[in-house]
Amino acid sequence: MWASGAYLHAETDAKFPAVGAAGPGWLSAMWVMEPIAGTNLVRIKNKWRSLYLHTETGALEMGAVQPGWLSAQWQIYRSSSISTTSSPNTTAPEILGAMGSGTFPDQISAPLKQIIWRINIAGYLSKSMDAGKTWNDLNKKLAYVSAINNTTAWGINFEGKIELSLDGGITWRTTSGLLKQISGVDDKIAWGVNDKMEIYRTLDAGFTWSKVSGVAQSISAVNGTTAWALNSGNMWRTNNAGSTWSQVPGKMKSISAKSFDLGIGIDDQGNLKSTVNAGKSWVSVANGYFLSAVAYADNAGYAIDNNLKLIPITFGLIEKDAIVLTPAAPKNGSLMVFNEAGYVATIALTYTDAAGNVLKNDQIALGSSKQYDIPSSAKNIVLKVEGVSCIDPLGMEVKFASAADLKQCYKVWGTIFSTEWGSMNCF
Repeated sequence: MWASGAYLHAETDAKFPAVGAAGPGWLSAMWVMEPIAGTNLVRIKNKWRSLYLHTETGALEMGAVQPGWLSAQWQIYRSSSISTTSSPNTTAPEILGAMGSGTFPDQISAPLKQIIWRINIAGYLSKSMDAGKTWNDLNKKLAYVSAINNTTAWGINFEGKIELSLDGGITWRTTSGLLKQISGVDDKIAWGVNDKMEIYRTLDAGFTWSKVSGVAQSISAVNGTTAWALNSGNMWRTNNAGSTWSQVPGKMKSISAKSFDLGIGIDDQGNLKSTVNAGKSWVSVANGYFLSAVAYADNAGYAIDNNLKLIPITFGLIEKDAIVLTPAAPKNGSLMVFNEAGYVATIALTYTDAAGNVLKNDQIALGSSKQYDIPSSAKNIVLKVEGVSCIDPLGMEVKFASAADLKQCYKVWGTIFSTEWGSMNCF
């Protein structure tokens, strides 16, 4: 994030990055730091477009880079230089003060009060066994981690492959499947979400994955049958392994569930909230701006604030102070597809409403877009987009359980030889 509060992203252009607001879940505003061997420098790759930042022509651009390009090598600074080389097994102590200390720029997973796993800005995994006082480098790079305890953790690498460790992060086994986010329950059970927002679950340590109904940007699993899902700020929960989902009142940009009824979340303003009654009421835990939060017990967890500090939190204890949310009348849904590809795209939209099954088919040429207004009562929305006469099938398919308050925009790009699609900002 830039000092102005804006983000560097690649949402609107494949060559020149932009600075501005970023929507929830934008992969175009996520950047991967790839260490350059033997140096304290990194290459910076956009997570969505898989292109590198460089200044070879004088301007800040994205693209493929040639070996040895100094214009694509970067040194990262915060208050002090962040090393991208492997650190010793025991790193310098990071003592938690009243507001915490040490920086947590990416992601944490805290299965127990004393046990915290973290991923730093360069993607390196480390673990604390004393509530964050000291950290052990695990000499492992991951994009996402979900820890079960001190010895067991699920991870996703930068290729989207799923990995599982049973020995404290020393060794990892690659399982089947590709995901962008995962929530582990134990050494056998995990739920996950892929880049098409499809939900999957494994009951056999990742050897097989079964698709679960519904769509989500992230998932927080409680056990093999119970999980909470987040989609465009709307929360859903299931206690029958995804056969059915019920909507949770309120809107959050992140959620961490501990039971079918209990969870903590962060609202659009960055405030921490908790619920013990499945969202019928939300208790204010802390105001401010928090980036993420995880629960390790029914009333305790950790949060990362906007200064990237680790904060111990307690929650869910003062029901009398609950903030009761009265959901507004649901708005009609909206889906939009924009074509910036070198091919014609076909659209097939289906959903079910009071009149029965609805099917809409359209074609959009380069530079054109198509927007659909969907009744708020509609269910089982499926949007499919394919490229005409493309050698590389586009295969875009997204699903939504309900149209209430739905607002999603997508774009397709590429050529008939290499098709791509993804989400974009709705203007």
